[in-house]
Amino acid sequence: MPIKVYTDDSKINDEMGSAMCSTANEAITKTWKTKLSLANTVLQPEVLAIEWVNTANVEINICSDSESSLQALKPFYVKSKIIQEAEITLLGNGRIKLG
Repeated sequence: MPIKVYTDDSKINDEMGSAMCSTANEAITKTWKTKLSLANTVLQPEVLAIEWVNTANVEINICSDSESSLQALKPFYVKSKIIQEAEITLLGNGRIKLG
């Protein structure tokens, strides 16, 4: 059974944060959260999740409510360095799925 990783970000007034939670067999196995700079974009929580789970040697499904993040990972040519790195990670690791 694949591990599920849920991602989300939040921006309130002048503060922005990101969080991830992984589950296996319906139990929370790991959580992570951080405060982000206002210069960060809404794409970054999902991209951080890809980098975070890339070291796992198991099948992983990343669940996101950010359609723009998932769409940003589809085109082959993108200008954003962080998106390019995430695409390379996804291409090199068939165990990571987005949804």
